[in-house]
Amino acid sequence: MKWRRGKLFVLSCLAVCTTATITATAATTPANCSVPVHRLLRRLELDLPGATRVTRTVDIPADAELLIEALETNVNSRLEVRAADGVAATAENGLHRWPPHRMILAKGPARSADVTVVGLDRAHGKVNVRISRLDSHADRRCVDFWRAMAAGDAAYSRGAMISRGEIDAAPGASEQAYESAIAAYGLAARVLGPGGFNEALADLVRAAVLMNTVERYQESIEAASVAEARFQALGNEYGRDLSRY
Repeated sequence: MKWRRGKLFVLSCLAVCTTATITATAATTPANCSVPVHRLLRRLELDLPGATRVTRTVDIPADAELLIEALETNVNSRLEVRAADGVAATAENGLHRWPPHRMILAKGPARSADVTVVGLDRAHGKVNVRISRLDSHADRRCVDFWRAMAAGDAAYSRGAMISRGEIDAAPGASEQAYESAIAAYGLAARVLGPGGFNEALADLVRAAVLMNTVERYQESIEAASVAEARFQALGNEYGRDLSRY
């Protein structure tokens, strides 16, 4: 009887320990926040010939919170989305030509929206716009990551538009926007936890904004060093070398 009780106790401990190990492993496994192609609602391949605007109208389904990503190739751009109410939202990532610009559209009735990519230089390139449901990923960390990156891209876009003289604002408004972007990119890296590609890229974006806008060089170097170490561990030579630059 004592042996049977002891055996049951050991088996119970093994079950609990196994469950705890699986839970801990899931919590520490780096999140992969790429949206699979089969989950995309719409994909636009837009040719962007220099400093111009290219617009496409898309249908937005009812009661869907959407993630819009714009990936650049050989061009610097800004993403703009104007819904039926006429209010335009903008997004621009602090590091061009690698991470996408991200924007989140709130739930609402079925409607149409104008998706625009704006060329910011004379280069001739392409922009790949991808639209998906925000809840298309089972990992909650990815949803939190997308929200934080979208907030950073919106804030950076505002700061950049003020700095370029595209919109009017009070003195110091661009710096406030850049600080908001820096905080959001830092949050994006933290919600994912260490070790993954998206975390490393968020750190690198934060380093770029710290360096190129508010000129906090030491913080930028520290963030870039973290990104470099992550990319090195991942075997991503491009990210490693860009972090060193």
